[in-house]
Amino acid sequence: MKISRRKFVVAAPLAAGMLVQMNSVASAQFAIAGSPDAAVAPFSWDSFYPYLTTSFTFRDAADMPVEMRLMQMTDNRTPQTAAEGECFSLIFTGPANQPLKHGVYTIEHFALGTMSLLVTQGVTRKSVIRYEAIINRMTPIQKNTVRR
Repeated sequence: MKISRRKFVVAAPLAAGMLVQMNSVASAQFAIAGSPDAAVAPFSWDSFYPYLTTSFTFRDAADMPVEMRLMQMTDNRTPQTAAEGECFSLIFTGPANQPLKHGVYTIEHFALGTMSLLVTQGVTRKSVIRYEAIINRMTPIQKNTVRR
């Protein structure tokens, strides 16, 4: 695919901005009450798993709350990458009458606190829309971690 120099010069800053934005999303953090390093605690599979089927509050562009439910978690690691870190997806469902576009959202949860995640819209079925967020951490985890 050919691209003109002019298009490249216009697109390059946008691509760099997206990488910076995605990096901040990929390193999303939440606070654990009482933890000395609460500000830098990373998300993990084990931090979300106990809260399957619980409600998360997303804030739309107008800062209106949209209630979503964490319905599914999928381990996306391969046997070759399992020792390198975590990669998993979170599937949320929400009302079809309050659709969210692809983007970064502030999310609140009663136990996990406030976080920001990049969320993409998926399939709409009946009165429910599915959304997906991917957590990809390239830090070592315990080798004996078993996914449910």
